Amino acid sequence: MELFLMSWSPVVWLIVLAVLLRRSALELSLYGFLFSLLLAVCFFETSFAVAMLSAVDGVLTTLPLLFVILGGIFLSSLLTATGSLRRIVEWFKGGAGDTFGRNVLITFGVANFMEGAGVIAEPVVAPMLAAAGILPTE
Repeated sequence: MELFLMSWSPVVWLIVLAVLLRRSALELSLYGFLFSLLLAVCFFETSFAVAMLSAVDGVLTTLPLLFVILGGIFLSSLLTATGSLRRIVEWFKGGAGDTFGRNVLITFGVANFMEGAGVIAEPVVAPMLAAAGILPTE
């Protein structure tokens, strides 16, 4: 039981840091990496070389996904800079009816279309909602 609880401790630690202490994603990634590395080396007695090679393998494995996310962020930045994002939202206003319908169309319609096309939708949908007047709560 102790091994099971210790294996979940990085997840619990990151939830505490994110929810209660409101740390940024970059900080969470660094804290999670260091905590998991220390846990693997000190508690599970994994050699440091194996732990570091596993970390490098994790980075190389997720690199294609990181490029897809970077492409979504680039697309969002390009659409925002050229004003196309606002024009798309204005077009949605005409066809979707009320505010609720427009927001549902943006969140479900655009997100499903982009995910189906192989693009991570969040970097584009979030600015579209902001352009539609939906601001994030703090």
